[in-house]
Amino acid sequence: MNIEELTWDKAREFVLKSDPDLAAIIDDVNPSAKYTFFKARYSYGTKILNQGVLHLPTISGDTLPLNDPKVPNYISKNLGYRVVPLGLILTKSVEVYFETEDRIMPSKLFHNGTMFGLWEAFDPPPTKFVRNVWNLSAGARTVFMLPKISDNVSHTRIKRHYNIEGYAPKSLLEHNKIFIEITHSAKTENKWYCDILFFSKKWVENFEQNVRCLKLHKYWLHKAWRQSFNCRNNMNYDVAWEDFAKALTRKNWMPKPYTINTLKHVLTISEGIYPGFRPAGANEDAMPLRLIQDAYIYHYQLKNYAPIIMYPDHLSDPEIPVYYSLALPTLLEYGVRPRNVPRLMDETRELRMVLKVLMDSLPNNNVSFEFFHYDNDKFGEIIDPAKMPEQDPNLMLFPPEYGERTFANTSRFLKGCIRIALKHPKKIFYS
Repeated sequence: MNIEELTWDKAREFVLKSDPDLAAIIDDVNPSAKYTFFKARYSYGTKILNQGVLHLPTISGDTLPLNDPKVPNYISKNLGYRVVPLGLILTKSVEVYFETEDRIMPSKLFHNGTMFGLWEAFDPPPTKFVRNVWNLSAGARTVFMLPKISDNVSHTRIKRHYNIEGYAPKSLLEHNKIFIEITHSAKTENKWYCDILFFSKKWVENFEQNVRCLKLHKYWLHKAWRQSFNCRNNMNYDVAWEDFAKALTRKNWMPKPYTINTLKHVLTISEGIYPGFRPAGANEDAMPLRLIQDAYIYHYQLKNYAPIIMYPDHLSDPEIPVYYSLALPTLLEYGVRPRNVPRLMDETRELRMVLKVLMDSLPNNNVSFEFFHYDNDKFGEIIDPAKMPEQDPNLMLFPPEYGERTFANTSRFLKGCIRIALKHPKKIFYS
């Protein structure tokens, strides 16, 4: 197992770097040697939580479910006190997501210094039906390259060099599988990893009666309350929706239910509640970015296009917009689509009109929306994706040694794409 048990005197340096406030509170608790931690190191793309089951890392870079006989009994007892034990992210990031047979829905991207498992610590145990929907990955799961990377001849060069087995990805959501294989290849050096510090069972024993840990429990409860913002805010959207529905009725518009669901999701992205997608730039926090880009430049031999990789992140900076695509639906409330699915251009145009009605009714709006599609729009309302880097230079940020390259303006992701940007800074407080 790639796990190390630590007492507070050894764990303190890691917590101090990631969350100084938490370190100060635990200093006040002055825990004995019985209050231990387990520092686990996960390779990129490995599952920390898979369908509600905690997985622990091995030296080989794989993971084992907590109930696997190969996991030492001492570790399983110390970390099996909740579906998700309390954990602090020490390095890199973790994606919380839901997965069905044909869709991935990112819920959060938690960065260094964020705790998870807080809801489970304060709530009663969930039912198996609810528990099975939760997944956590080391690094971002919902990542993809904008240019097409499905050419079989080029992909064969990748397979031979890295000695991997995956087929050429046919959809955006299949890119991640190849990225993980490349990262885990024996040919790869400087491995990417995510360190998690788990709190052992002793930390939650007599949870409510332990007066000595009262300040710590209050701190965790405060964090849990902030992380639950998206769930609590759904009620506000449902109540406010009635006024918006009346505004649509006055205009004699009856948008499709799927369009309304998409609109709600786009609004939650604009609030920073759920993540949109943004180009990674030079950020290695969510994935081994440079390693993957090098693989596609030098071995896949990507022609002409810039190797821009998108990953999920929350809108918080006016200089860094995020994107949502009708071609890659990640909304939770998916709904039933009509049998005769309309063209994405028509869906994009309808969504734009409905969103405009809503924005016109909101004073002091701090968010702007722009709509893109690479098919020609005869009404001139939908923008050509070739113009996207003019307003967002992050879409063309890549190492200069890759030479001159162009923007992949015919990427599947840009077919019915929405740019969501803040006009003024806004603090995101529920991470």
